[in-house]
Amino acid sequence: MTTWAILPVKPFNLGKSRLHSFLDKEEIYHLNRDLFTSTYRRLEACHEIDKILVVTKDEEILKLVEEWGGVALAENTPSSLNLAISQAFAFIQESEESGPVLVIPVDLPRMKTEDLDEMLGLAKENGNSHISPGHGLLTMSEREKELGSLVVSRPRIMDYFHTENCWKENRFLVIVPDYNQTGTNALYMSRPALIKPMFGRRSFQKHIRQALRKSINLSVWLNKEMQYDLDTPQDLQKYNKINQYPIEIIY
Repeated sequence: MTTWAILPVKPFNLGKSRLHSFLDKEEIYHLNRDLFTSTYRRLEACHEIDKILVVTKDEEILKLVEEWGGVALAENTPSSLNLAISQAFAFIQESEESGPVLVIPVDLPRMKTEDLDEMLGLAKENGNSHISPGHGLLTMSEREKELGSLVVSRPRIMDYFHTENCWKENRFLVIVPDYNQTGTNALYMSRPALIKPMFGRRSFQKHIRQALRKSINLSVWLNKEMQYDLDTPQDLQKYNKINQYPIEIIY
């Protein structure tokens, strides 16, 4: 069984639109290229991932992926983030090497390969009906289950919410929310299109709601490195502290 990583990527000159008022065109281009390259290399180093599929409209990115030995998928037009991910799901389903799928964005600069290994390892541990004592086990009220409105306080590495109902059927979903627990920073599922991608406003709750309605085994993993993404000037200031070449913010 082949484990895939799906990496949807905007053209380097278009990504991080919320920063375009604070950075010049060259800085936007290099920031997006650096984020993409570092994310790809971390996925490449992850022992649990067999194939990396990049879906994008950008010819430059498609050529890079081919040179690096990845799977380059030209994004349909018109499209959107969720349509691009669905297109990647369909591509994998139609291949002869379908299997578990990780959906990951390019803007998680603090994420390490070890974080990816641990996230994908959660499914294996739970598949063996084992929960490490080091994991925080969190519960949901019936109302929260109905609404898919899980909010977990005090994020810590290795804390996660877990429901046990479908491992024997090999139907699992692992979610890493963003720091505010409204967005989704990573999805790992037992097969493509297990749920419909609904990235955007309150995607964390929307993805949880789908999993609960479909009785999919759900784990929510609070990993502080993967919960940090890069969208705003404040995020960029934090990024500059860990980046070898800081980017000046224009106010």
